[in-house]
Amino acid sequence: MGPRAVERQVSIFLRWAYWLFNAVLVGRAHVVLNMDESPVERCIPRRRGWVVSEAHTGRCALHEGIATRESRSHVTLVAVIADMPALQPALPQTLIARDRGINRHEKGLLQHAVRPLSWLPGQNGWVTATNVGVVLARIRRAVREAIGECEVVLAWDCATQHLSEAALRSLTEEGFVPLLIPAGLTWLLQPLDTHVFADFKRGMHRLQAATRANAAGGALPAGYWIHCIEACVRDFFGRQDYATSFARNGLASSQDNLRPCIRQLVRDQPTRAARAPSQEELEQLVGRPGRMLEGPLLARARALQAERARRPAVPPVLEAAPPAGAAAGERPGAPAGRHGLRRRRLALR
Repeated sequence: MGPRAVERQVSIFLRWAYWLFNAVLVGRAHVVLNMDESPVERCIPRRRGWVVSEAHTGRCALHEGIATRESRSHVTLVAVIADMPALQPALPQTLIARDRGINRHEKGLLQHAVRPLSWLPGQNGWVTATNVGVVLARIRRAVREAIGECEVVLAWDCATQHLSEAALRSLTEEGFVPLLIPAGLTWLLQPLDTHVFADFKRGMHRLQAATRANAAGGALPAGYWIHCIEACVRDFFGRQDYATSFARNGLASSQDNLRPCIRQLVRDQPTRAARAPSQEELEQLVGRPGRMLEGPLLARARALQAERARRPAVPPVLEAAPPAGAAAGERPGAPAGRHGLRRRRLALR
């Protein structure tokens, strides 16, 4: 992809985001999510050096203790982050493992995994057009349970399984407002790729390496790879605030805080134009000419825009302001803010 093509795709993406947040969702309670899948190795091979074991041998044994079965068993983590810190711990982080590659003990551990980690059984280790609908339903249900009804913008990439008829139908049925990240530019525009996955996998590597270094024979205990994933998911997806990463990548109503590497690509391009992308522009984003995506991708947003044109939305308050004795920092009768949610309600979760 040449520099001109990159600039064009980034500008189309930023215009689409600006239209959503400033012409469609303005005045509405909404939250922005980014979902993507990433392979997770059950046992991460070494990068530098060796695991040194002296136990039971009387001499140093240089090895890693990683069996072929452990390094090649395919596992995928479907991760999701939100621009609302209080919602992040409630979002399910779904693990999809090859069912024939895990034993009964490991399945028992996965069934009782501690939230936010959840397991999708009976799979082949990959995200497909079929199981992505199940993941979307889980996410939508978690948002409803945590903060009630609101509009949910889902930013994800142009992977084949994301643009299948089944996936697009699931987006419509669950009421998501989709926003496509351009093909080949997730490294630049997707918050999970720019701010999360690298740190998450480094944390996994450190935890596994420390465990192998202290284990006899340099091997992870049976099923311990699940505990490593569980601990890192809890640390990186249950306790972190990724709100800034959305604004820095253009997934916010204001584009004044873009990262410099994004800003320099669109310095000569008009990105603050409140209009939806055309069919031709969507084809450029996806990189697959001939795919009719304008209808399924923009139907929900255009319906909301038409509704707003008929009756201008009033910023909603989803919970009445408490009287005296309210939570610290809240003013009785104060408006709910951008997300249309009160901090007091989320603090109780």
